[in-house]
Amino acid sequence: MGDITAVAYKDGKECSRYTLSTVDEPAAIDIFAERGEFQADNRDLCYFDISVVDGKGRLVAEAEHEIKCTVYGGELMGIFSGNPCNEDKYTSNACHVFKGRAVAVVRAKNPGTVGVLVYSDELASGLAEVTAKV
Repeated sequence: MGDITAVAYKDGKECSRYTLSTVDEPAAIDIFAERGEFQADNRDLCYFDISVVDGKGRLVAEAEHEIKCTVYGGELMGIFSGNPCNEDKYTSNACHVFKGRAVAVVRAKNPGTVGVLVYSDELASGLAEVTAKV
């Protein structure tokens, strides 16, 4: 565990700095909607980016936890991680994260708040809400 910092110099003066830190153990699920609202027409889709993060909110890229998803105000069209070697069914409400990430896809037929709750037995849950509008 630790940090490594790269420092760039130009003409003897520091011009750039970047620090890379070791992440801690997986602690929670972060979820963010691609946008704040979408059409409630049963065709428009909203994508939710799901990440497994440590206690400081940093992506844990080696995480492979099974996650489950519940949607209210809309319909879950699929949840998947992009892992080419998994056997998860993208039409179920569960999948294993790949490199710490997954995506949920939702649609709505009625206007209102659409919420996506993602949870796991081992991690703090994540919730994101968007507005479905006419």
